[in-house]
Amino acid sequence: MPKRFKDGLAKFGEVFHYRLLHRGKLYTGTTRCRSLPAAKEWLTAFRDSLALGDVGLKHRAIPTFGELVTEWVRAQKGVVGQTHWHDVQGTVHRHFKPLTVLRLDEVTTEKVEAIRTTYLQTRSPGGANNVLKHLNLLFCWAIHRGYIKEKPYRVKKLKVQKRPRAVLGSNQVADFLRVVDKSRNPHVKTAIRLMLGLGLREAEALGARWEWIDWARKIYTPGRTKGKEADPLPIPDWLHEHLLQTTQPQMEGWILPAPDGKPHRPRFTCKSIERAGRKIGVPGLTPHRMRATFATLHSEHGTPIQTIQRMLRHKQVETTAIYLESSTEAMRLAQDRVSSGMGLGSSSVGQTESASNVERFVRVGA
Repeated sequence: MPKRFKDGLAKFGEVFHYRLLHRGKLYTGTTRCRSLPAAKEWLTAFRDSLALGDVGLKHRAIPTFGELVTEWVRAQKGVVGQTHWHDVQGTVHRHFKPLTVLRLDEVTTEKVEAIRTTYLQTRSPGGANNVLKHLNLLFCWAIHRGYIKEKPYRVKKLKVQKRPRAVLGSNQVADFLRVVDKSRNPHVKTAIRLMLGLGLREAEALGARWEWIDWARKIYTPGRTKGKEADPLPIPDWLHEHLLQTTQPQMEGWILPAPDGKPHRPRFTCKSIERAGRKIGVPGLTPHRMRATFATLHSEHGTPIQTIQRMLRHKQVETTAIYLESSTEAMRLAQDRVSSGMGLGSSSVGQTESASNVERFVRVGA
């Protein structure tokens, strides 16, 4: 006759069996342990595996969040750019340090929301969403590594009021470049022109090489890109002329080498772009908005979105659509066409009177 189960264990013959109720489901079986201490240790581990299974965790050594971050940085250093992994590591150090001592299964919705609440006391909801994106990235990587099957927390992004993103209009590019050309470092104006003329990211412009230019065909084939593509890009005449006049073409090497012989560091053009944008009345410009300007200007002048997608080297056309900003001038022309179709277009006399009234209003307001 078997003994009664005590603390979930009972001895049948020479081995201990277990009987355990978890979330309304009865689990029974053998521990295959012959001693009571070994059976208790096995049952404790089995209870833990059932509890962890509630959030999708496997029965294995679960690292702390801090250990996961260290492992992620070690694995990603040779795969992604330095800026990316450095930003993620910095985000964890500044905002998620209280989580680094917790195991992954101990990170809860309440703890993540508490950190976000503290963040929102001094920062914007948009920044909170960006911080949460980094946390989600790390936990998704933990899923990939097999530590978890799903995130143990549920925190949604905050709704943020969208604002128009800055891009240059066709009639603003020349003024913008004139201000940029006043920069002390001559490499700044060439790097920005590479971004505006070819749609390159800042890192791709700073890492451009002479051997990637086909001077006879006016073709530039980037040899190192974010998505590892190598699609040839036609060089516009104005950029081709600029490269010939302001630099000394060589057979090979960096087009814009830093004093140490390597490409310039990230954000090399940031201050010059921001300063030039403010001076011409377009605040909020960044190096990546040069890429958006390239896409938007092509769209406004009739370039098919599939062609823009290829020039930007996007795998999905939906990604390209994100870069296309509707300019006020394009919307104004559309409004004029619709007004004309409705028979509500202003006459030339009316237009002259309206223009003089606006001029008078601006003069009085000034």
